[in-house]
Amino acid sequence: MRVMSHYGFLDMGKIMAIPDHGAKVHFRDNFIQFVLAHFLHSLCNFSFHDFVSKILFSGDNGVVIVPANDDYKHVTNFEDHKKYMSSNKLYRVWVAHIEHLDIHMLASQHGLLFEGKNIELFLKSLKELQCGSDLI
Repeated sequence: MRVMSHYGFLDMGKIMAIPDHGAKVHFRDNFIQFVLAHFLHSLCNFSFHDFVSKILFSGDNGVVIVPANDDYKHVTNFEDHKKYMSSNKLYRVWVAHIEHLDIHMLASQHGLLFEGKNIELFLKSLKELQCGSDLI
């Protein structure tokens, strides 16, 4: 909440704090689950899972850099992720929090879409990936 005023939110009565361990935000009969992803992009980072669409909005987790002239939208190559991951330990924690969810699509904020078998392959690759602070 300390950074919200930076984005122009001055009426803190309209802001709901999310506990460090995550939360479910209810909308009528449905909800969105905020899943901790701390230090994977920034301090107090969360991914969120929409139980209706079955989409995990993963923030910067799963970012893929592709040439501007590529017209595909689905991830099939995971090699680019090695450059952008912060720590294998943190990713194993994140994967443990999301792998039980019913996810039909994983959508990062700066990247392509993971669907079907590619979600499972991506999560498996994160469990094994040596990256970031693991390489120091």
